[in-house]
Amino acid sequence: MPFLLLRLNDPVEQVRVPSQDAVAARLGPEHVGLLVELLPLIDGLRRRRRAGRVLAAVEELLHHGGMEALWNGARSDDPLIRESSLRWLARTDPVAAAGTALTTRDPALWQWAALTTTSPRLTPTEQDALLPLLEDSSSPRIRLRARAREPHGEAPLRRAVLDPDARIRYHARATLYARGHTDLAPRVYRDALAPAAVPDATAIGALGGLADLGSARDVPRILDFTAHPKARVRAEAWRALGILAPEEVSRRTDRLAADPSNEVRRHLPAPPAD
Repeated sequence: MPFLLLRLNDPVEQVRVPSQDAVAARLGPEHVGLLVELLPLIDGLRRRRRAGRVLAAVEELLHHGGMEALWNGARSDDPLIRESSLRWLARTDPVAAAGTALTTRDPALWQWAALTTTSPRLTPTEQDALLPLLEDSSSPRIRLRARAREPHGEAPLRRAVLDPDARIRYHARATLYARGHTDLAPRVYRDALAPAAVPDATAIGALGGLADLGSARDVPRILDFTAHPKARVRAEAWRALGILAPEEVSRRTDRLAADPSNEVRRHLPAPPAD
């Protein structure tokens, strides 16, 4: 079958036509599993004009009698078969296909799922089912796509304003501002830090946001986080303090220098020039 598929686009008619007939004769339920294994090859042939007639029959067979085989392919250990199977499944069930891609550890599949999720082909309801999965990604680019491209509501963008990644915070603020929400920041950062207990990721995002948009009134609450047990949070607090109130950092240089984390100590003020 692989040899016959490759010959579907042969420029020599005496080779191409018998190959097309031979492949067509094998398009039965007993060969569906094999066709799924050959999907990467079939996908490469889809752009070949001469192979179009037979490939249309392959597509018809897979879509009407090959769903189980395609889902088996989506769980394959072969990354090429897995990717091709999910792309085919996305034509009929994009939510299930993209959701399955997001359960893998394959960065390429995550990027594909992000594109699928934010595609205009999906309805708002379908996007709502997938966007939370994208927001859990460790990739800032994917979280940015999930939140900033969301077309039918501000909730993901409001969450993105507190993202630990500064690029996402900036893009989310700019997008919300363009949509007319000009009064959110820095109030959103102050509100996020108001509770006695703040999740680490939220604290990092809010402290970083105040470093951009805060004022002297935020200094007392920022000082609270310079004693946080997590080094990343302390580092963000000292950075914000150094921007908003460098004199406060100067008063506490000994304490900052004694911090056990290099990530925190790098915010020590530079010594005065001679």
